[in-house]
Amino acid sequence: MWQRAWTQDVATAVKAAEKDGRPLYVLAGELEPVGSAYGESVGADLCVRPASWAWKRPNVPETIWQGGRATAVLRAPANAMNDAEALTETLRREMAALKTGRVQLDIDVAERRLADYAAVLGRLREAFPAAELSATLLPVHLAHTEMADVAKPLDYYVVQVHGIDPPRHRDEAYSLMRRDVALRAIERAKALGHPFKVALPTYAYVLTFDETGSFTRLYAEGFPGVAQGMEAQVAAPDFGLLSEVLATGAEAVWFRLPVAGDRWALDMETVHALENGDIPTADVEVTAERDGGTLTVYARFRHQIPLTGAIAELPWRETALRGEFFPLNGTRADAPHGTLPRTVTVAPHACGQRFPIAFAITQNEL
Repeated sequence: MWQRAWTQDVATAVKAAEKDGRPLYVLAGELEPVGSAYGESVGADLCVRPASWAWKRPNVPETIWQGGRATAVLRAPANAMNDAEALTETLRREMAALKTGRVQLDIDVAERRLADYAAVLGRLREAFPAAELSATLLPVHLAHTEMADVAKPLDYYVVQVHGIDPPRHRDEAYSLMRRDVALRAIERAKALGHPFKVALPTYAYVLTFDETGSFTRLYAEGFPGVAQGMEAQVAAPDFGLLSEVLATGAEAVWFRLPVAGDRWALDMETVHALENGDIPTADVEVTAERDGGTLTVYARFRHQIPLTGAIAELPWRETALRGEFFPLNGTRADAPHGTLPRTVTVAPHACGQRFPIAFAITQNEL
């Protein structure tokens, strides 16, 4: 869970996950710089040491830690590793204040800092010998000899095999997860012989491009829409590749928790299908509910994160096409007055979200 605001939809999703027996990885704090900073050039990097650091904590309800199944995730930026001693101390204090003994560190560790990171983890293990301690790592980390020292203090680590290198131009190939990278990372993790899990995506990235086709920005949430002259594309999870990764037997941590109405994430129905060994097929489900002579027609995008609308077939026989049709929620229909269209174009919505697309008034049996 990286949700920073605990809305009612988030609370509902958490309850459903807990009822399903799923352990949760809950963002509990993000380390952020405070005050002035200074830096010096070291190779291609700028070593920045802010005057101080502070924890930004989401409004996580304390009940989430009851029962001992939730893991608190603490995040820190890459430049926090520039002062490993200070980072160790701030992590130690924050871990001591947590109401759970399960802690996962999510730090953007540069490859050249892996030895320093191993030392940080070792000192935290000494400070909290009974804690369940884990950390997120990247496929590039697994090839380094320092990985043995990084893994040693951990009960397990989580290797994140998804991520995207934005293209320079919209015509260049890109993907949310590369098969060669993902499967090679799992092979290396198995060879290391230390317990691990694999982080898999439930969400998509939206990429935007300007009028020349040049890449401009990447969104994982909060996409504001396409400005005039701009173009958007979606890098969505590849169900076939996800199934292939799951078939390796590696335990998955889904990233992020599906919440109703999350425009750029899959729903739990799709996650369940993947875990059951299925490769879901995207479709648009259309249903209708009658109240007297009026039908309310609903649609639901299943097993997909749509960027654009889709053509949907309406649920009535060709022998009953007389009536009045009133589209809703951006639905477009092309039919003469007094008739019911056979198909409509449905505006994109969140995966799994059921929403009304029209009212239809007819006396006919549909």
